[in-house]
Amino acid sequence: MERHIEVEKMDLVINLFGSFDENVKIIEKELDVAIINRGSEIKIGGEPDKVEKAVAAVNQLLAVASRGETIGEQEVRYVMGQIDDGKDCLLYTSPSPRDRQKSRMQSSA
Repeated sequence: MERHIEVEKMDLVINLFGSFDENVKIIEKELDVAIINRGSEIKIGGEPDKVEKAVAAVNQLLAVASRGETIGEQEVRYVMGQIDDGKDCLLYTSPSPRDRQKSRMQSSA
């Protein structure tokens, strides 16, 4: 099975793939899929259930990248863990709104 993801901004793809494609290699190895970039399109191929997981991981990581955050091994492994657990992922690598609210409460106490 093969799925295609269209990406509007090339900088998101560069961020997703990482230096020497290190980020997508983690996904490829853990899910036994192939991830290829062709211009503004990302192609993911492999067994159907694994491709769907890889598509979910790539989409979630692209969402992180679109917020201007740098994707690294830690973010990839976190997203992969969430997908393995069957959970939707909401990844904050900067202080989340909850963290800011909590720190305001602690400082006013």
